[in-house]
Amino acid sequence: MYHDDFLDIAFDTLVYCANSFDDSKDTKFETFLCGSLQRKFITNYTYETRGRRCNVERDENGKIKRDKKKKPIVIPDVYLDAPIGDEGNLTIGDTIPDRKNIEDIIFPENLSSKVEKYIAELPRLSRKIIVLKMDGDDKNNIIGNYISLQSNTKMQ
Repeated sequence: MYHDDFLDIAFDTLVYCANSFDDSKDTKFETFLCGSLQRKFITNYTYETRGRRCNVERDENGKIKRDKKKKPIVIPDVYLDAPIGDEGNLTIGDTIPDRKNIEDIIFPENLSSKVEKYIAELPRLSRKIIVLKMDGDDKNNIIGNYISLQSNTKMQ
């Protein structure tokens, strides 16, 4: 929401509360005002966002577009298995890159040299554990290697 909208709501609510506050009730004005402001902000937010959750077409001013019968123009839901084209043998899901392609985009090849440089700066024991983990060793094997590496280090 815009700050101006909140200020307008706040000033209108303040005027309303000042005019309708009843001193005879066991309530402070601050409590009455804060509760009224909270309710007004929540109500306004609900009305403002309600239209954004609907799948209807809108014009450049945000107003709902309507057809000749004055009904809202509904945007149809799209599913991954929806066919593309007239033949129907290709779906939207077929056009999404698979995980391997996404990983290539996220982790480019030059990243491996940075990782190798980082690993090279680690202590020898940490490097060994990382290599075992990267090779797919399970936790017990890594712990066993860790213990044997520590005992070999102490002997030297």
